[in-house]
Amino acid sequence: MRRNLLKALRCLALPFSMIAPEELKFAARRVRAVCVLLILGALVHCGKPEAGDFGWAALNKEGMGEVEERLLQPRDYRIRRNRLFFSESQTIYWIYRISSGGFDTSKFLAALYTTGESPEPVEIDLRRLELEEGGGGYVFRQYYEPLDPGAYILKIAYESVPFDQVEFQVLPEPDPWQYADEESSDEEYDPLLHYSTGDTAYENRKEVNIENEEGWETEEWIYDPAESQSP
Repeated sequence: MRRNLLKALRCLALPFSMIAPEELKFAARRVRAVCVLLILGALVHCGKPEAGDFGWAALNKEGMGEVEERLLQPRDYRIRRNRLFFSESQTIYWIYRISSGGFDTSKFLAALYTTGESPEPVEIDLRRLELEEGGGGYVFRQYYEPLDPGAYILKIAYESVPFDQVEFQVLPEPDPWQYADEESSDEEYDPLLHYSTGDTAYENRKEVNIENEEGWETEEWIYDPAESQSP
């Protein structure tokens, strides 16, 4: 292959009158092949990534010590794009899974916007993402310390151009009786457990099949490879 390419280049360096027709055709074919390969390589790295999967977990760290907080780090993440609710006391852990790692990993960004107090979303956090390769594919792993109540948009960008986003809400600490009706007023009621998939009790609902409930997606999880490692 290399010998043929050098031969083609030598032919191109000669005056056309000194090149046999067969050699000229050979050189033209080789040059075209090289150009096609260069163009394909440029397209692979210039395109934007396809939309991936958002995975979520949450933890209320109030009153925890450093050791306890480290032990309770999330090991799995629920994949969701809608009906995302968190409490103002929760640390929001999220990961983003993409299908391919064939991009410049230094050019991915995550931007967080708040949408409640102005006509246009206001950027409140911008951070560079580091790609991790694990058993479930390529993922970015991040978290937000407890946020103020309100509506938020999280955007994922490559080369500063957003290619995917998701919306979620942070709720104020609920009044246990706020959503209770008269018949169930004797029972404690947590609206976060009713409306949210990002609460601290999500582990207790892993086996619940909500596939047929209107407005909900089929349950799916992203598992942290560290979960299977020996202590």
